[in-house]
Amino acid sequence: IPEPLSYPLQSKMLLFLGCSMQNWDFRVLLHTVLKDRRQLQRQPYAVRKTRDPLEISFWQRDKNIELIEEDLPEFLMDLAEDMGVNVNEDALTV
Repeated sequence: IPEPLSYPLQSKMLLFLGCSMQNWDFRVLLHTVLKDRRQLQRQPYAVRKTRDPLEISFWQRDKNIELIEEDLPEFLMDLAEDMGVNVNEDALTV
């Protein structure tokens, strides 16, 4: 990752929304970002509704990413509500 992007990715909280381990492009990006976990200053999170034990293991054990098992549109509506933002529910259809 180029230097101008490296520090912001390490100093901010990472929130992966709806990402899947089956997407190889995402896995390459994730590997690159998490290459040196000691540089991360905050716990990363992922929001994904899954019952697949391999995927849960991928997030939690293999990558040490806190998995929030919730439907993405539901999570985004709750987040918007917590932030006091009005969102059209139709805009969140996946």
